[in-house]
Amino acid sequence: MNYLALLSSMTALVPAMIGSSMAQEKTQTGATTIVVAHRGASGYLPEHTLEAYKMAIDM
Repeated sequence: MNYLALLSSMTALVPAMIGSSMAQEKTQTGATTIVVAHRGASGYLPEHTLEAYKMAIDM
């Protein structure tokens, strides 16, 4: 019974989490932008560091 409750909860929660992972914001012109998280230049520097974020912006 607990397995069935867990399975139904996951079935309901996973689509909600996927849908909310992409934030959308309006620009001053009214155009929609999509904000996506980034780990920085992960192939060049350690992930989630200021240096990696700066390098990713410069790329």
